[in-house]
Amino acid sequence: MKLTEATLFRRFSVNFHRNLTMKLGEMSFFKDWINDSRGDPYPLISGAADETVSDGLYTVQNGAVTRMMGAFFPWATYDVTLDSLQNASFGFVVDSTEGEISAILSPDALTVRFDGEEHTFPAAYESGDTFSVTFRTGGISAYFVRNGASHLIADLSGEIMHRLRKESVFSAAKVLLRIDAASDGLCVISRAEWHIDAGISQADPKPIRYEDGTPIIENGRIFLTVSARTEEDMYQFVASWDYSTCDFRLVGALFFDCGDGYWCGDVASSIIFDRTANVWRIWMCAFSHGHILARGTSLADPRFGINVIDVALMEPASKTSALTDFVGFEGDEDPDLILIDGKWHLAVCRVEPDTGYHY
Repeated sequence: MKLTEATLFRRFSVNFHRNLTMKLGEMSFFKDWINDSRGDPYPLISGAADETVSDGLYTVQNGAVTRMMGAFFPWATYDVTLDSLQNASFGFVVDSTEGEISAILSPDALTVRFDGEEHTFPAAYESGDTFSVTFRTGGISAYFVRNGASHLIADLSGEIMHRLRKESVFSAAKVLLRIDAASDGLCVISRAEWHIDAGISQADPKPIRYEDGTPIIENGRIFLTVSARTEEDMYQFVASWDYSTCDFRLVGALFFDCGDGYWCGDVASSIIFDRTANVWRIWMCAFSHGHILARGTSLADPRFGINVIDVALMEPASKTSALTDFVGFEGDEDPDLILIDGKWHLAVCRVEPDTGYHY
């Protein structure tokens, strides 16, 4: 049967709204690390209060404390589920050489501070809510997660968020938990974790393939590069999919270094495993560096975990370049690579001046 004569039926349609995740870390509340002399997994940075860890709950009363939560990553989401927040405030603090970022929640307001500025938003906390903060390219988004649904409290942009994309900076930064409870106050936490998620919407799904265009299938699962769209901007994640079902799993995230030491959340990646050279070949759109295409290679499998790929930008087009020249035009998108009869073919979505985008 010719594909042009086939009738195709949609099996399903799905949008992952911050609910497809890959865990990066968590705080555990099942052993009493407050009074355990063998070591403190979440060191006390400053302050003093009445603290207890018991039955999966972390409780703070009568004082203020700042404790180490874990590593900072510029595209991670940090979640804390609050069973109680009475006459107290709680929040996240990013401690870095570029300055401090804080997102502090009280029972009726959220205060965000960075770059020497303070921003306050109404935020009506309810018992059992998860306070969720997503860091993104150039900004920060804060939510309540209630009954499984995310509700945006605030979305802010700031220059410090761009400075934190530099690997030498964010790799040394840490996230702290800050709690301040009055003498009659109470803060009870039942869950604290951080993860990469699939954003609030997804775009640009492409199967990861061999050099001849055949999708890579392992244990009945296809691997896809997908763009995670955040409140502003985006980044690239990798999903594995049992293609006979609606079972998607977030298994990796890809970031790119265009030669300046800053990680970029660029997207629209085309990834192939070239069996002729035993190397992974990656083409992507460098939205962060002039909206032209870039390419790189990897000996390691880029599908799993968090990976950064060093890429080289295409040579920019000149005023005399033809649309079919092997140069980078501003606006180039959606590259696709395939090996046919010993020759590499690159498909590019490029703007034709009179009629717009064409491949």
